[in-house]
Amino acid sequence: MLSNRLGLIEMILVFGIVLAAAAWELHSLRKAERKAREESRKGAVGVSQKNNRDRR
Repeated sequence: MLSNRLGLIEMILVFGIVLAAAAWELHSLRKAERKAREESRKGAVGVSQKNNRDRR
């Protein structure tokens, strides 16, 4: 009976750790994508401003 409880507790702890790792990876992936989007927007604005200066 005790071993069944310990096994269940161990499974819950392992599941929690795996779930936390997955959440952390998802968070870091979203953060990296957001950073890449912001950098691409800044690059696009810089090119646009350069083209406007060349036209003058």
